[in-house]
Amino acid sequence: MHDGVLDRLSSEVSHVRYYRRANLPIPSAPMPADRLRRRLADLTFPLDDDARSEVRRCVDEYVDSLKAQDTPPERVLVGLKRLAEEAGVRSRALPAAASRGSRSDLLMDMVAWSIERYYMPSKREP
Repeated sequence: MHDGVLDRLSSEVSHVRYYRRANLPIPSAPMPADRLRRRLADLTFPLDDDARSEVRRCVDEYVDSLKAQDTPPERVLVGLKRLAEEAGVRSRALPAAASRGSRSDLLMDMVAWSIERYYMPSKREP
């Protein structure tokens, strides 16, 4: 029982450190950043369509949570890139043509998805 409590507390401290380092507001709800980080860390490459869809869903949740807290888009991107880096998803300067499905390609897609999601009109807007 104590191990579960310690694991949860350790995880919560990790979340707070991540958001502080990224200069982002600390969310009080379940952490989309943690879900995205875990999903990225568990990936095997090349990705199949299901894995890409799951990563995109996690990116959408992450962006939505920060946008709801009025986080500016540039801070969302900084946080996303930092989170991806921590999970081992890094960009290369010159991606090889044969590398489609690589970590670098995924990071470029994640950035595009996050920008698209951030600027997507909310259902409340006319």
